[in-house]
Amino acid sequence: MTSAGRVSVCGSRGSVREPADGPAGSAAVSTADITPRDVATIVNVAINEGASLHELLEWLSHRFEETYKGRAKTVARSESQVAYNSASVLGYGESGKISHVELLDNPDHDTEPGSDGLTCAQRNGLIVPLGQAQVHIDAEHPNGTLAVVPVLVRPLGE
Repeated sequence: MTSAGRVSVCGSRGSVREPADGPAGSAAVSTADITPRDVATIVNVAINEGASLHELLEWLSHRFEETYKGRAKTVARSESQVAYNSASVLGYGESGKISHVELLDNPDHDTEPGSDGLTCAQRNGLIVPLGQAQVHIDAEHPNGTLAVVPVLVRPLGE
């Protein structure tokens, strides 16, 4: 990390490098060591303050050096999607009324399986126990479209 607090994010969940003005001899560092914590903090603050996607994009672009055009927007969109889906799962669990969720994803994206072993098309329409939802949320790729919706056992109001 430089004195300006900027890092270069390379690739999706790939590596983080010091910018050219960083310390001499600095090596690539896994994003697992830096970006999840930093991005989660920025996303959480933005969500709690009711920031728009554009405002979140601005906050991220000041924190991370873009290695390609639109990188901050991709990170903002992807990480806020993970945060919202994760929060939904927590809310469904706290309700005590939801035991399963349906995963809605891109039915046309049938290449490059995620860490859950499924493509977006395979994940689309899948109903899973609430306790397994986070595995699929974490498997989503940048610019993904996954949404997690509750499966009601009984109609609302009963």
